[in-house]
Amino acid sequence: INAEYMGTHKHKTMSLPLLVRKNIRDSEPKREEYLHVIKDILGQPYAFEVSFEEVHNKVDDYKDRVGDVVHEAYLGNFSDNLKNFCEDSANKEAFLNATPARKIVFRIDASIDDYHQIQFKDGACHIVVPPKYFWTNVDQVGRNLLQEVNQADNSDLPLVVRKNLRDNEEAKNQALARIEAALGQRYTFEMDVVAQYKVLAASDRADYKEQIGEIIFGNYGYLNGLANKLESLAQDDMVKEAINDAASSHQITFKFDKDCSSYNETKFINKVMTMTTTPGYFWTNVDQIGNTIESQL
Repeated sequence: INAEYMGTHKHKTMSLPLLVRKNIRDSEPKREEYLHVIKDILGQPYAFEVSFEEVHNKVDDYKDRVGDVVHEAYLGNFSDNLKNFCEDSANKEAFLNATPARKIVFRIDASIDDYHQIQFKDGACHIVVPPKYFWTNVDQVGRNLLQEVNQADNSDLPLVVRKNLRDNEEAKNQALARIEAALGQRYTFEMDVVAQYKVLAASDRADYKEQIGEIIFGNYGYLNGLANKLESLAQDDMVKEAINDAASSHQITFKFDKDCSSYNETKFINKVMTMTTTPGYFWTNVDQIGNTIESQL
């Protein structure tokens, strides 16, 4: 039995009608079942808090079944959706980071307009329901956890951005492999992702900030376009040698440059092959990347 829950449960429900108290008691095994499911999902025990007096006093319908509704309908469906969400390890990590109190709280709040909301507050995950929608669309509780966890994420890179970068890691490696094959040297990609993300997020192209990994590394992104250009240039051995000499660090990077004079430029800065663009031209005419290489050699 969840000790934290039981420590307040008996005291807070004694003023409720007998039928309500019995319903709460009889639904407790379901509460424990779903808390065990949540522990298995997250690898950590979570407490569950609810004031049944508050729920009973605020809702108009199902007053005699508040135990069933809260424990089985809301907590049960939340655990199902949490399981789906946490199949992605990055999502699981973000949820754990958003809930250091290791607590799930059920609250009634007439001020919200949705059927229910997931809120992260004081280190806990709150299931918040307006009284007029009590026991409505409960299968959707936690179905939008990605958006809700992302809003609660205080990391330098939000969850959706970290996932976008991760999901395009393979494309990045494939482009680097093509560049190595073309130039005969192994190149690495190094970028201050946080700094470039912040520049983009503060610009008029902020709508693309959650796709930064796809745009830089994806099949139609900057690094892939650079690989296309280098494959073409490196067919001439003299040009290939000059490129390797100009980028003798064997590093490639990407950064925003407000002084970039065209849609994009590829420069050699401190022996690093540097793809640049202004935030305003981000993901514009990407196929032109690398067009300035030969003129700099």
